Amino acid sequence: MINLVILLALAYLIGSLSPGYFFGKVVKGIDIRKYKNRNTGAANTYYLVGPVYGIIAGFFDALKAVFVYFIAVRGLPFAGLEPVNFDLAIVVGLMAVAGHVWPFYLKFNGGRGAASLAGLGVVAIYHTQSWYALLFLV
Repeated sequence: MINLVILLALAYLIGSLSPGYFFGKVVKGIDIRKYKNRNTGAANTYYLVGPVYGIIAGFFDALKAVFVYFIAVRGLPFAGLEPVNFDLAIVVGLMAVAGHVWPFYLKFNGGRGAASLAGLGVVAIYHTQSWYALLFLV
């Protein structure tokens, strides 16, 4: 049980990393949450900061949910985290999506979670080949 709680907390923290927000601050000196569609996602980054930064943000947003999914499936033996089953790994991935949507350091105002959820759905279907994962994506 404590293993799952640690995995969920880790997933939330990794999911809350928002490259679009950081690209807006560093490259343009703006808070992208104040313009266009008012979130930190890849689409808003694409329009406000530039296409290259938007594509990078989209890949990062999709891969962070995939990353925590594989951490949950494989575990981190050197840190004492044991692997969980595939269904719980999807829940851990969903926590990364929640971190993307509600990052604590941005006053719970992040992206929409589309790229993170798509990445998680694709990897869950590919990795598990289960109907549960397919229904989750639909």
